[in-house]
This record gives sequence, C-alpha cells and structure tokens, in this order.
Amino acid sequence: MIDSLINNPLAQWGLGQTRRDKRSIVIMIVFLALFYGLAGLIFMSWMSRSWRNDLEDLCNVWASLAAIVVGVMLLLWAPARVATAIAKQREEGVLDMLRLTGMSGSDLAVGHLLTQMSLPLTLAALTSPLIISGVFSEAGPVGTLRLTIVMILLTPVYCMFGALAGLTVKKPATAGGAGMFAAIALLISSGVAISMGMQVRESRILSFLGPWGQTMAWDHESNFEVQVLGVGVPGDLLQIAFLVILSSALLRGLAFRYTSRDAVFFGRRGALLLLFGICALCLASWYPDPFPVQSHRWRSRNFMDQPASLAFHLIVPFVALLWAALETPLSAQSFVRGKARRDADDAILTEEKFALRRFAAPALVFGLMTVLFLIPFGIGNAEFATRPGGTWEVDGAGLLLGGAIAIAAYCLLSLTVQWAVLATRDIGVPRLLATMAVFAFWTLPVIAGAVLSSKSAPDEVTLLAFGINPFFGITAAAHSGSPTPVAGFEPSAVALYCLAVQSFAALGVFMSLRTQRERLEDHANSLVTLPADAYAAPGTLTQQCERGHLYTDAWVSCPHCEPSAKRIGRTEGKPPDPSQPPGSAPPPTTAAQDEDLLDLDAIAARESGDRGSDAPTVPAPVAPPDPLAAAIQRSSLGAKADDENEDDDLITPSSDEA
Repeated sequence: MIDSLINNPLAQWGLGQTRRDKRSIVIMIVFLALFYGLAGLIFMSWMSRSWRNDLEDLCNVWASLAAIVVGVMLLLWAPARVATAIAKQREEGVLDMLRLTGMSGSDLAVGHLLTQMSLPLTLAALTSPLIISGVFSEAGPVGTLRLTIVMILLTPVYCMFGALAGLTVKKPATAGGAGMFAAIALLISSGVAISMGMQVRESRILSFLGPWGQTMAWDHESNFEVQVLGVGVPGDLLQIAFLVILSSALLRGLAFRYTSRDAVFFGRRGALLLLFGICALCLASWYPDPFPVQSHRWRSRNFMDQPASLAFHLIVPFVALLWAALETPLSAQSFVRGKARRDADDAILTEEKFALRRFAAPALVFGLMTVLFLIPFGIGNAEFATRPGGTWEVDGAGLLLGGAIAIAAYCLLSLTVQWAVLATRDIGVPRLLATMAVFAFWTLPVIAGAVLSSKSAPDEVTLLAFGINPFFGITAAAHSGSPTPVAGFEPSAVALYCLAVQSFAALGVFMSLRTQRERLEDHANSLVTLPADAYAAPGTLTQQCERGHLYTDAWVSCPHCEPSAKRIGRTEGKPPDPSQPPGSAPPPTTAAQDEDLLDLDAIAARESGDRGSDAPTVPAPVAPPDPLAAAIQRSSLGAKADDENEDDDLITPSSDEA
C-alpha cells in the first residue's frame, strides 16, 4: 500500500505542481510570519509582569494555539480545498479524461487527496515547535501524542467527506462551502456527543468523529474512557480502529464515484465495511453491569439502565444497516446487462448479479453482532448470579428479538428500494422516493398514535400505531426483561407485533419485486445478443446458435463460436420469415438439404461456371483493391474468404479514386 502511494502518478504530478507553484511559497511565508508573530506576542506578554511567569502556563497557551491553528487547517480548510478542486475538474471534464488513463478509482481518489492535502499538511508541520511545547504543558507527552495522532487520522476522513461533496455539488463555487459545512457538522455532532458522554457514558462512541475526547482527557483520564466488558479503556484505542475502518469505507465509496459506478455515498462494499466497524464498536462497548458504581461521576461504569443501554447499542448499528439498504440494490441497467449475457464464456460482473447474497451480507453482519452480544450478556448474568444485591433487567430472548426486528426492517427497505429502481428503469431518484415512502410508513402511524393518545384513545389503538415503527419495536424488545409494561402490555408482545408487521410488509414487497424482475428478464431476452454480424445487410441475420449469436446463412456453423468456420457463399439480403418469432432458430432442414449445403466443392464449381459464362469483357488492367474496404469486409464476415470467391469479395474503387 505504501508503494502504491509513493508511485501514484497523479499524486507525483500534483505534488510537483504544488512544489513549483509560487503561490504556495508565498502562502507559507505569510503563514510563518503571522503564526510565529502571534507566538512572539504571547511570549512578550508572558515575560511582562501582568502574567504569572510560569513555563507550564506559557506552554499551555502555545500548545492550545497550535492545536487550534492545525485543527482549522486540517479539518476545515483541507476539506474545502479538496471539494473545490474536484468540483472544478469535474466541470472542466478533467475527471472524464483521467478515467481514460486506465487508473483505478482508488488511485484517482488517493492522487487527488494527496495533491490537495499537501499544502495544509506542510503548514501544519511548520507549527511543530509549538506542538512539541505541549510536552511541558498540562497535557504532557502522552496527551500531546494522542491529540497529534487523532488529528492526522481525522484529516483524510474529513477530506474524503469534502471529496464526496465535490462530486455531488454541481457548481464549483459552492463545493468548497459544502465541504466546509460537512466538516463543521461532524465537529458539532462529535462535540455534542462528548458533552453528553459526561452524563451518558454510552454516547461517547458517537464522539469518535472529532478530536474533543483527547482534550477532555486532559482534565481527567476517565472523561474519555469506554467500557469494554465492564473495564474502562482509553477511548483512543477504539477511536483509532474506527477511524481506520471509516477511512477504508470512504475510500471505497470514492473509488466507486470516480469510476461512475452505481453508488449513493459509500458504495455497497464501503457501506458493508462501515457497518462491520460500527457493529464491532458497539459489541466492544456494551456490557450489562449488574453492579454499577454511581458514587462518583468519573468512576461510574454505566449511567444508562440495562434495557436502555441495550436499545442504544442495537439502534446505532441499525442506522448503519439502513444505510447499507440504500447501497445494496442493483440498478436496472446492470440487471438487464447481466441477463442479456448468454455466452457461457462471458463472466457476469459482480455489479450485474442479482443474487441473494447481495442482500444477505449486511443482514448477516448485523445478525452475527446480535449473536455475539450473548457473550457480554452471559458474563454479566454469571456475575449477577454469584453476587447478591445486583440488578438484572435484560433478557436474552429480547436481545435476539431486537436483532430480528432490525433485520426485518432492513429487508423491507432494501426490497422497496430495489423494486423502485427496477420499476422506474433508473429514471429520476427512485432510491430517495422509496426511502421516503418506507419512512412515511414507519413515521405517520407514530404521529397518528400521538394524536390519538392526546385524545384519550384506548391504549390498544395507540400501541398498534406505535408498534409499526421498528425503532419503537427494538426499544420494546430491549425492555423484555423489565417488569414495567408498555401501554399495559408485555414488552415482548409489542416487539413480536412489530416483527410481524415488518416481516409481512417485506414479504409483500418481495412478491411484487418478483413480478418486476420477470418483466425485465423478458426485456433482456428480447435484446440482440452480441457479438453479431453488425455489418451484415438488413434481413440477413437469419441464423442463431445455441449461445444466442446471430449470423447469416452464408456460414455452415456459427463464426463466433468457431473462428475456423467455413463460408458457403454470398447470400443476398432477404426479409426474415414472418412466421418465425424474432430471435428464434430457423426450422430444421432435411438430410438432402444438409448434404447439398455441405457439398462445398460442387457449390464452388457451380458458382465458378456461372461466373465464367456471364463474365463481362472489361479492359485490363483492373485497379488495385482498397485495403481499408477489404479489411472491413473481412471483419464483417469473421473469417477469410475462399480463394474461388476472392474476386467477389474485393470492392472495386471508383474511377476518381483509380
């Protein structure tokens, strides 16, 4: 991988352009003057009597200044720079030209990212003296190293979000703002998550998209701890692994978009990889502790109660599962192209296969996570059984029931999107319309149930409305072990009702999808299978082999299946038999007709005699044949003509050309 980064031709060209660009040198000089000028002013203020003359205090300010400047350059300016450059190249047609070079989508994405990230990374490296001063601050060597590593890992993630924004936004003038807006949204959401993590420990895993956890750990190490089987570990360990997986998923999505392949954002494989990372993260951070310590905030092991914690760790990967449902469906064009491939030698591409495993992979990943949840469940249950005084409000059946509801809802969304894509033949925005329809099916009953509840409607009616929503069903399944009923009913009954609704709805969509699939299969069967005699005269493609190749009746056998097939003779164009359906094989011939067709010597002698008696007298010499026309003629026939028919196969040029 390192070798591919170094030898990337696009990156080498871009870095060379940046090194020779005078504007980059001017930007570096201005940045050095402003940055170290401000650091000098801080040092002069520190030397004055108005400030406490403490080296640690000075290093705190210098390290904070360097962290803010580096964060702005790497997490805000770099994504905007990448988005603007890609949008401009897409508008000018440069991306289309780069696709013709034969480079893969990953090489194109890496080349663009390295080119546009080079200047921000260089400016960040120039601030290294003040970053090193953080070793003597309150953060210490460990805190400074942790923040630096996370900044470096967050940079490609934010830049790839900017690249996706550049490929999505049509106008280059607004692409930079879109990339910066995406980066700001990530920073704000991660900041809210880390602030919530001070009260709800489970929400700290949502703060891995920002650098705030490392700064919170400066005050106390436990502020950024994540529980793994009840033991607090530094959140940096899980954050680094998650950022690596997220970067790989984003790179796959960029590769799909660069090669104009079917992808909403991450692509099918990228979405599956992201789902795997989120499932692994939730699996590692969930533990139903029967003996939580609540005496001190920084010593608590679980602020959520056990059912709420289980519901949280099921809903977070469920959202990623729903996103995978948008990336999984096959486009109508790819489906028809795959069905039209009748040649056994032509392998059907992966993006053209309409197979069950295409939809089953995300569901299997989520189901595997649900089953592995039984491991921390069993450890906590064993601890509860051996020690008195604990609390235990989760149930293994409820855990599996919540996973089943999530998988059923995924099937409903993915099948609905697939049906919309095939029904509209990729025209318009079928994925968006199908997603809106499914979420309306999930949301409108909840709104109706809330209105009915305010009108003092019976609890049974309200429950029927709320039970259609899978998020409500997963929450009810997580509370199956709790003694508190839901609207007067057992939580497990509510979860079973939600599972039945999602399953029957998915089954109905699946039956409709089968009908739509049969229609497209009929359309694919009506298409002409290539290769065929594209240069043949209209009405002469009357023969069809077992593999579906079309050819004229001038051949003994299919010239595409057998390159050495012999030619019978020239056949004049004739209209096809109206009694035969299009694409069907001609009626079988008799044995006498077959012998007559296969008697090549008699046919050649007869044609030679006919030409000898009717040959016109023309003055010699004859002009030489046109080599280009002869080449076209040979390519249309698919084999070399017989020596006896050589005069007929040559095209005599016009008098002007002679």
